[in-house]
Amino acid sequence: MFKIRTIFLFALLFPLTIRAEQIVPNTRLAAQTGNNTAAANSFPGCEITTVTNGQCVDNGDLRASNISKVDVHTLLSPSQQGTKIYTTYIPYWVHGTHPNIGYSSQDPNQVAKEITDLTSRGFDGVLVDWYGPGSYEDGATQVLASQLAQQDRLTFALMIDQGAIEWFSCYPGCSATQALLNIIAYARSQEYFSSHMAIKNSDGKTIVTQFGMEAYNINWNTIRSNNSDLEWIFENASAFTSPYTIGAFGWLSQIGRASC
Repeated sequence: MFKIRTIFLFALLFPLTIRAEQIVPNTRLAAQTGNNTAAANSFPGCEITTVTNGQCVDNGDLRASNISKVDVHTLLSPSQQGTKIYTTYIPYWVHGTHPNIGYSSQDPNQVAKEITDLTSRGFDGVLVDWYGPGSYEDGATQVLASQLAQQDRLTFALMIDQGAIEWFSCYPGCSATQALLNIIAYARSQEYFSSHMAIKNSDGKTIVTQFGMEAYNINWNTIRSNNSDLEWIFENASAFTSPYTIGAFGWLSQIGRASC
């Protein structure tokens, strides 16, 4: 008992002094909670073209918000480090039947914001969902390609959509093969394949992807022999057995529509 009381008295006679360091914040609450993306503040996060009982229907797309800027490559396992990560770039906003999400894909200021946003998250480049000559998406792609040429971080490749054949080609007045050859020739005239920012394979060939062209009878042997500097990546599981593709990608789908 004596020892315990002695220690207690010692603590009373010599109290512990704690010095509080002043914390100087280097950010503000608004910066940590406000919109730090390229999304428009006016987008409510739902299909504003579809109204039910006076309310627009939530389609799963996140409204403008504050998101993590941690490099996306940190999501990869140690064995996957060095892998390039690309995102699909869909440039059809404020056009046709697509919802108005608060900006135009042809607006250079908006495209600049998107490039800044993608770079801040560590992406290596974009795969542009492209509908061919004369399309709204081509006008937007020209804006994107022009701005990408002014930086050296993000690269890009075309994802030639089946809509390019369906709506912006000589088809059905010509074969789907000829339509695609014409579309590729136009892409060359725009220097989409020869740009220094075009995605290249390890053998130096330009990467091109396609979306939904399984719906057409295309002679891929003709396409490849006439464009030996291009290498293709096809969609879905059938791509793994195709002799005309060097890889495959999957597309998350809902009933009746693709989920972007």
